[in-house]
Amino acid sequence: MKAFHLAFCIPFLVNAASANTPLSPQADGFTVSINLKGLPDGTRLYLIAKKDADLEKPGSKYRDTIAVTTASGEKASFSKAIVYEGKLFILTIEGKNSSASLLICNKEKISVRGAMEEWPKVKVSGSRGTVQMTDFQTYLSNKIMNQKGAAISTGITKYATAHPDNLYLPLILLQSASMTSEEKKIAFEKLSPVAREGYYGQLLSNAIYNKKLSEPLREGALIPEFRIRMLDGDTVSIREIAKKNKLTLIDYWGTWCGPCVGEFPFLREVYAKFKDKGFSILGITQNEQEQGWRKAIDNHGINWQHGADEVDDAMHRVFRLNSIPAYTLIDQEGKVIAFIANGSKASEPFGPPIWQKGLITTLEGLLK
Repeated sequence: MKAFHLAFCIPFLVNAASANTPLSPQADGFTVSINLKGLPDGTRLYLIAKKDADLEKPGSKYRDTIAVTTASGEKASFSKAIVYEGKLFILTIEGKNSSASLLICNKEKISVRGAMEEWPKVKVSGSRGTVQMTDFQTYLSNKIMNQKGAAISTGITKYATAHPDNLYLPLILLQSASMTSEEKKIAFEKLSPVAREGYYGQLLSNAIYNKKLSEPLREGALIPEFRIRMLDGDTVSIREIAKKNKLTLIDYWGTWCGPCVGEFPFLREVYAKFKDKGFSILGITQNEQEQGWRKAIDNHGINWQHGADEVDDAMHRVFRLNSIPAYTLIDQEGKVIAFIANGSKASEPFGPPIWQKGLITTLEGLLK
């Protein structure tokens, strides 16, 4: 399954816990009043945030529950919950897999209205941050979604100039895996003190001015160093692995991932065609059971290099992946030739211009 890889929908690029200036909660709280037709009495509702330690991990779960309440007469409410200014929470309902997002500010009296059969589609009022978030998401879909490279940065900066009070924008900048730290700084400085001093504005400010932001993984740059545990138990750096061949294709996959497994016939064809010409594949998995991992390698006949990403968490810290499969082609020095991520297929032309030719054609040209 091909998924559009929008770079700022993946990983936070800053470890919030490392910011030099600690954040402190504001003095005034908020109230969330909920009225959902069909909401059973006794149903528990939760207001949950991400823990700061999880902010840098794309796809990480919301697991910091700040308030719990119980429904009565199709209504429920949260009150007197202290929150940092302009912080994102999800509202979840017991027994429901989906959730509604709220970007909450202090002193707000927020109303959530709707019906259980339409959840999580609800009408939210009294929350300026949620309005700002929705407005940006509309702009994202209409103006930025199909853009590439510098056009993404230009679009974000243009929006920041036109909407300087938007509390959601610093979060987007924190998440961006395609914008450089300098591009983020330019966009950040278009924002007003209101947005800069919000929760994510403080985190972004600390990250920018204390040089805590990571740079994006881009074609032509050296891949950041990381280590993996190989099948034989040795821990090896990616640069050491790269030195062994002219080109190495890094394949992030999982035993449970149907699209990943679906690419194996194509990858076996590629490997057989080029393995004697200085080409190799490095399969990387994360959080797999050892026995199942080894069995899958044998069953699928994917007899190239394999390692487990259990040392440096490169999946999140380097590649910033939300989903797999994901592929990175590097040369002998560790320079990134092409990077496609988040559900893209190795067998289909996609992403960087070099990949548009198709992987086999690309390798034929590079391995002459």
